[in-house]
This record gives sequence, structure tokens and C-alpha cells, in this order.
Amino acid sequence: MPRVACVGGGYWGPNLIRNVHSQGALAWLCDRHPGTLAALAERYPGIPSTPDFDEVLASDVDAVLLATPAATHHDLAMRALESGKHVFVEKPLALTAAEARALAETADRLDRVLMVGHILEYHPAFERLVELVREGAIGEVRHLRSSRLSLGKLRHEENVMWSFAPHDLSLLQRVLGVVRPECIRAFGTTVLQPGIPDTVHLDLAYPGGVTAHVHVSWLEPVKLHQLVVMGTEGMLIFEDSRPVEKLRLFVSGFRLEGGQWTLRRGEARVMPFEEGEPMAREIGHFLDCIRTGARPRTDGWSGVRVLEVLEAAQQELDLPVPTRSPA
Repeated sequence: MPRVACVGGGYWGPNLIRNVHSQGALAWLCDRHPGTLAALAERYPGIPSTPDFDEVLASDVDAVLLATPAATHHDLAMRALESGKHVFVEKPLALTAAEARALAETADRLDRVLMVGHILEYHPAFERLVELVREGAIGEVRHLRSSRLSLGKLRHEENVMWSFAPHDLSLLQRVLGVVRPECIRAFGTTVLQPGIPDTVHLDLAYPGGVTAHVHVSWLEPVKLHQLVVMGTEGMLIFEDSRPVEKLRLFVSGFRLEGGQWTLRRGEARVMPFEEGEPMAREIGHFLDCIRTGARPRTDGWSGVRVLEVLEAAQQELDLPVPTRSPA
């Protein structure tokens, strides 16, 4: 079993640490905040702990898991890779595509596993959705719509697109394959904090006429995490925010007949899938890749592609909003 050092025990870190520990791979704990580190050490007695990242790099661990602020990802991940460690980084992989590309290139050059935490790609319902798409269950994919809406958590260092949309963009990427959008449009609305959009709409056009729409907001009173994949023979809905029936197949769609598009409506069918905690599957995949040398499903290059879309969309958000002069 690979020996893993978990760095960062704040908002998301405890969930990752729990899963690493449950799989018998937790070897070190690291956090720069004394109170957080003390709480982790108390919860995991016998596991060495330190506030010093250099001490982790000097240890005999095989891998480093980073759940630190996004602004630290590039520097800490690069140092870990160059010290010979395999690296897992929570999303986003870095703050720019150039930084992410440097990490992916370094991991390839040093033959180290670099994996980014796009956790929903390891959700068993989504994995089954991808299988159904590949099997042709809904015919030819024509359009995708992803919604990630909730109330908070508000952030000051990033807008809602950078906070929420990496999940959605990684799902689109997995369904469509390694393909980059040809056109990206973005529109955001700032409600609470000047210069930080609270709700964003993205429209993406892919080769072959496939389109996608992403809507993210942290101002919605009702939580909705939903991906709809529309095909010519049916539609699939993955809705992680539902307590049950998270994956449904609608035997309905649209097809080209006699030069005209026609709609066909049908009943929904709940689709079974293998149960399992997405994060446990994600961490298990990381450990397996270290053991076998396989490339992770969400490797560094998948993180690069997500950041490329985010950067292009941010350029759209930065454009001045047209205004109409009073009549």
C-alpha cells in the first residue's frame, strides 16, 4: 500500500484524510495551523504530524495529497513532484492553464502520477451514464446541460464559476471525450460582492455541432446538481442532489426525418448503478495508479483542459457589459 501524506485539514481536507486513512494509506498529516493540526493528530493517533511541508517532502512517503488553498496548488505540487512524490491535487489543479500545464509536463517527465480531484467523475451514477452514452442508449449526443445551484458557500478569492464550474466542465469532458470547445460564451451577474459574479451562464460549442450550457450560482435557495445529456434517441439525467433515483433515462428525444426534426416523448426509467462513495472510489483509483503505474482518469492534462475553458470564459466575463443610453 502506498504511503500518503495529507496536506491541508481545513474545509475539504478532513473528508480526503478520512478516506485515505480508511484505505490504510495515511502516513503523515500536515497543516500550517496549530489548532487544525492538533485536532487531526488527536483524531488519528500514531500518525506523524507536522506544520512543515519540507518535512513531509523529506520523509519516505510515496505520495502527497493537497487540500490546500488553490493559490498554493502549483507551488506545493511542483515541489512534491520534483522531490519524487506522486501527487493528488484538489480542484482546480492550479490558477492558470500555464501553471497546470507545467505540472502535467513535469509529472510526465518524472514518470510520477499526477491526479486532480474532479470527484464527480468517480460517482458511480455518472460512471454508468458514461457507459450508457458509449453503448448508444440515447443515440447521438447533441446537447448537454449542467446546473450547479445552491445557497453559498460564498467566496471572496474567486467567483462562482471558478468555484463550481470545474465539476461541470470535467463531466462534459468525460462524456464528450478529449475534445475542446470551438466557441465559448459566458455571462455573469454580480449581486453581492463587487467584481465577483454570483451567477454565471456558459454556452459552449463543440466540433460536430454538439452544444452545452452550464449554469452555476451560489444564490439559489434550493440545491440542484444536475447533468442532462440529450441524444437523438433519448435523454439521460444525472442528479446528484436527489436522495434517490440519481440516474434516469428518458426514452424520448429528437430525430431528423425527411429533412425535419421531430420530437418523441416517452416515460422515464430509473437506471440502476453500482453503489459506492465517490471519494472512496476516487482515492482508491489514485492508490491503484501509484501501484500499477496507470494514468489516472483525471490526470494533470484533464485539469489543464478544464482550466483552458475557465480562462476563456473569464475573458468573456471581463468584457464590459453593453448599456443602453436613456431615450
